[in-house]
Amino acid sequence: MSTLTEEQARAYIHKLLAAMRQAGGSDLFISHDFAPSMKANGTMQALTQQKLTGDVTRVLAHALMNERQREEFAKEMECNFAISIPNISRFRVNVYVQQQNVAMVVRTIASEIPNFEKLELPPVLSAWAPELARQRTKAKRPAKGRTVIGPALAARSGAVQHERSARRREQQQGARLRHEVELQGREAHGAPLREAAIDADLRGGHQRDG
Repeated sequence: MSTLTEEQARAYIHKLLAAMRQAGGSDLFISHDFAPSMKANGTMQALTQQKLTGDVTRVLAHALMNERQREEFAKEMECNFAISIPNISRFRVNVYVQQQNVAMVVRTIASEIPNFEKLELPPVLSAWAPELARQRTKAKRPAKGRTVIGPALAARSGAVQHERSARRREQQQGARLRHEVELQGREAHGAPLREAAIDADLRGGHQRDG
């Protein structure tokens, strides 16, 4: 039976996220019986050729959580939180149970807000941006002496429902794309140096029973 220590698991996840960031990926998928994979340019790509066991996915997820988050996950079978890795990026993590095994999706949080040039928007919109911002701020500001309760609560409830729906879509998307990742892994003629290095770290952390 193979195991990873919490420290080894955390280092392994950090290396996966660094490789994903360097390759321009946005989402990291960790799932039982599949190799760690990322979403980049709208397609799924395997980061390594080594499939993960359920024990390993559980240890990887726990390595990113603190004690309170672990307790929440044990109770709710799902946990959402954010992490920050120095010199790499910030990430939003969704840990959940899939087919009786722990799985997770780690999404990159953009470190900067893209400007009009990066978004490739028509130049005419830049002239309207300040006015639109003022109108939006004015619309959000409640009248003097009034407390807005109903709409605020409704907006918060809608935001919660939207977040839950988004998480469900992420999980369903991960399940649908697993087969595609498996096919890509089978078609590979050899793992690149980056993949080989990550696989070596995972194998190096394993302890085999004699």
